[in-house]
This record gives sequence, C-alpha cells and structure tokens, in this order.
Amino acid sequence: MRRVAVVLLAASLAGCAGGGKTFIIRFQPFSASLDTAGKSTLHAAADYAKANPLAPVSVDGFHSRPDPTEFDTLPQERVNVVTNALVDVGVERWRIEVLGTGVVYPQGVPMPTLPERSVVIRTGL
Repeated sequence: MRRVAVVLLAASLAGCAGGGKTFIIRFQPFSASLDTAGKSTLHAAADYAKANPLAPVSVDGFHSRPDPTEFDTLPQERVNVVTNALVDVGVERWRIEVLGTGVVYPQGVPMPTLPERSVVIRTGL
C-alpha cells in the first residue's frame, strides 16, 4: 500500500516537473479593468491551472516607470483584480502566490523583456 502511494505521488509530481505556462494580461493606462483580451487570457490561465491541480500559481504585477499622473495603487489593484478573478472561476486561493515586482523601467531605462502595465500569471513554475 505504501509503495502505491509513493508511486502515485511521484507520478503526479512528474506531471508538474518541467511543465508550466506563463500568461500575460496587459492593461490600458490608468485602468485596472480586464478587457476582452485580458478575460480570455485569464480564462486560459485558469483552465490550465485547474487541469494541473498540483501546480503552483503565481500572480505578479508590473508597471511602467513612476508617473505622477498614474495612481500609486494601480499596480496592486491590477494584481488583486486578476487574483480575485482566478478565484471566481475556480482556482483555489491557497494555490495562488501574489507577488509585486513593480517598476520595469527603473530610472527611465526600458527593459523590453518585462511587460509594463501588466500582470503575469505563472503556473507550475
């Protein structure tokens, strides 16, 4: 019996190893609302997370350089919107790790590998 449990656990963990997917939701300036494309991406991420119930899920927010015209709380609002929406469509809250990377243009220098005004959902990584 113990051997069966170990084999099942190893098999389920193997399904997570090396797997994983990244989903990027972009936001309009000054907005924390999900548009049609954002909702579609969120549903794809949720479907993937639900199909891989042992995979961890992280939600990480990014924004452009500090701008006096952009609200300081907006990046966190975006992360909260995405996290709550994932829970609303069936991803267990305990699986979701909320991060906050923040500024992707430190000192005004673009970093093209990081998306500004976005929330990145990573599953299984």
